Amino acid sequence: NGEWTEVKCRYSAVPNNIVPREISDYVKKHNPSSKIVEIKRDRNDWEIKLSGGLEFKFNSSFRLVEVDD
Repeated sequence: NGEWTEVKCRYSAVPNNIVPREISDYVKKHNPSSKIVEIKRDRNDWEIKLSGGLEFKFNSSFRLVEVDD
């Protein structure tokens, strides 16, 4: 249907306009020196990867449900 499901950026951060505010705020608060370099979404959840290698999974209500280092 033309909507994105995954964005990977090798040399820069994922554009702010595609990251939900709740996720962006979480990263700024808990990992202020990291950038979001990858984001995936589907019907039930969102996954992000930070420049330091940490990965986070949020449910559809943007609540953190998993951390993978």
